[in-house]
Amino acid sequence: MNENTLDFEFESSFYITCFYKDKEILQLFKSDITSMFDDLDEGIVLISHREIGSFNYRKYKHLGFIQIELKRQFLPTPEPGVFLQMSQTIEKFCEKFNTDNCEKIFLDRINPPYMINFATKALHPEEKKPITIEWSKENILRYKKSLGKWIEVYSGQWPDYSDELYLSRIQNNLSNRLSEVHFIRTNSAFIYIPKEKLDKYMPYMQTYFIEQILRVRALQFCYFTLNKEIDKINRRFSKLKMSLPAIENEIGLVEDLERLIEELASQVFNERIINRRAHSKKVLNTCYSLFQIELTAKTIQEKIDNLQRNFHSVQDKHQSNMASQQILWISILTILTGSQVMFALKDKVLELLGIVEADPTAQFIDTTLWFILGLLLVLAFGFLIWTFLSNKIEGRKLKT
Repeated sequence: MNENTLDFEFESSFYITCFYKDKEILQLFKSDITSMFDDLDEGIVLISHREIGSFNYRKYKHLGFIQIELKRQFLPTPEPGVFLQMSQTIEKFCEKFNTDNCEKIFLDRINPPYMINFATKALHPEEKKPITIEWSKENILRYKKSLGKWIEVYSGQWPDYSDELYLSRIQNNLSNRLSEVHFIRTNSAFIYIPKEKLDKYMPYMQTYFIEQILRVRALQFCYFTLNKEIDKINRRFSKLKMSLPAIENEIGLVEDLERLIEELASQVFNERIINRRAHSKKVLNTCYSLFQIELTAKTIQEKIDNLQRNFHSVQDKHQSNMASQQILWISILTILTGSQVMFALKDKVLELLGIVEADPTAQFIDTTLWFILGLLLVLAFGFLIWTFLSNKIEGRKLKT
C-alpha cells in the first residue's frame, strides 16, 4: 500500500444554471432526465431546483439552478472519470432538452454542470476501512495526489503529473477547521467533512457554501448571455442586417438585461460587504475571483458603451441624410419661388426697354430663362430621386 494515498466516500451532486418560464418545464426536465438515467441503469436519486430570483429575459421569468444528486451506493471510491462520463451524459441531455423546449427553458450550455463532492469518509485504499484524518498542512501535503484528483475533477488525471502540479491543486483551502477541507474551483468543489457533521451543518453549507457558489456562477452565466446578445447585435449591425428601429429594440433588450444583472450583482456585492461570517465571505470572494466577475462586468460595460456609440453614429448619419433631403426640397421650393421673381423682373426690364412680348429678343430671353429654370429643377429632382433610391436600397439591406 502507498501510505500517501486515500479513498473517499461521497455525497455528490451536479448543478445546472438556467433561465426558465415556469415550474412545469422543470418538472418535465426532472421526468425526462430521470427516465434517461433509469434506462442507462445509472445512479441518480433526486432532481430538485431552486429559484435565485425573478428574471424577465425574453420568454423566461426566473433564474435558478437544477440539482442532480447521485445515489450513494453508486459512489464508493469511484474515479473522477466516472463523474466526467456522467457530466457528459447530462450535457448531451441538456443540449437536446434546450432545443426541444427553447420557448420555456434556457439551460447553461457554456459551462459544464457544476459538480460538488462532499467526501464524508476517508478510507484505507486497500482495506476500505474508515480512517480519521486531521487536515493539518502536513497531511494536506502528504495526501496531495488523493485530494488533487478530486479538487480538479474536470482537469486531467494523468498518473505521471509532477509534484508541482499537485501542489498547485491543494492551494486555497477555505476551511478553518482541522477536521475539514474546502476547495472551490471553476467547475467543481471538493469538501471533506465527516458524515455526522455534514448531517448537522448541511443547512449552513447549503446557504453559505453551495448557494453562494451557484449564485456567483449564475451571475457569470448572465454576463455570458448578455455578451452573446451584444455580439449578435454587433454582427448584424456590421453587416447592415437590421433596421434602426430593430437595432434600437435590441439595444433596449440588452439594457434591460444589464439592469437585471446589476440587481443580482448588487445583492451579491452587498453580501460581500456586510457579511460577518468569515468563511462565507471567503467563499464569495473566492468565487468572484475564480469566475472573473469584476473583469467580465468591466468588459461587458465597455462593449455596451461601444455598441451605443456605434448606434448613435449610424443614427446621426441617418438624420443627416434626412436633413439633406429636406434641404433639397427647400431648394426646389426656393427655385420655384425665385422663378416667379425672375420672370416678373424680366417683364419689368422689357417694359423699360420698350420691347414687346412678340419681339424675337423677348422670346429668346423667355426661352433662356425657362431652360435655366428647367435645368435647375431637373438637377434638383434628379438628385432628390437618387438620394431617395439610395436610402431605399440601404433600407432593404437593413431589414431583419
